[in-house]
Amino acid sequence: MTLSIRPEFLPWIKTADFIARTTGLRMEAVVHDLSDPLHSVIHVANGSVTDRHVGQGLRHLVVEMLTADDQNSDTLPVWWFRYKNKLIRCVTQLIRDSEGHVTGALCLNEDVTEELRIFESLKGRLPGVRIELPNEEGEIVGLADRSTRGEGGLMTKSVESVRDTVFRLIASLAAREDEPKLKKDPRSRRAFIRELDERGVFLVKGSIEYAAQLLGVAKVTVYSDLDALHRESRKK
Repeated sequence: MTLSIRPEFLPWIKTADFIARTTGLRMEAVVHDLSDPLHSVIHVANGSVTDRHVGQGLRHLVVEMLTADDQNSDTLPVWWFRYKNKLIRCVTQLIRDSEGHVTGALCLNEDVTEELRIFESLKGRLPGVRIELPNEEGEIVGLADRSTRGEGGLMTKSVESVRDTVFRLIASLAAREDEPKLKKDPRSRRAFIRELDERGVFLVKGSIEYAAQLLGVAKVTVYSDLDALHRESRKK
């Protein structure tokens, strides 16, 4: 997939290539343009780490931005996850325009599986040492609980650019669907809401109301669908 790249991202693409060349094949560098959240990936170096490729959308960036302790920092907290039995350490640097709005991100995904093996071999000799890591494929440990929401979102300070990015993502996903079916078929609606929930968009204040508006349903309907989906998930 070929995407048009805005000039302001060219220096970040060069930076991504430089990092990938100097750190080796276990470091994947990904540049996002958040103007199109559904196809935000505009450049990938060493894409074999998590199989990222141009044209893909956001994964966990929204949650990273919202769980940051310092909402004014452009470097987000380290994010751990597993991919194809590999332990991945992700560090993200936000990209801002001249007015200070978040327009993109540079994500570095490092395969630290070998380091984990070394740690495991030494752990028995170092009593008292403990580290929290993802224990299953795709499971994140030690971050915000997605079930802990206030009215319409996680009770945390959020910058407008994060909200705008999430709203664009919701609109992009809705535009991809069959609108009449999405609004009239409860199963299609729930599948859509499940995808939004998995992407972490409902952590943003106002996102449930916005999704309900696009779906042509009451806010309570979205809450009801979310509760049903979470109950199904707990049974598995």
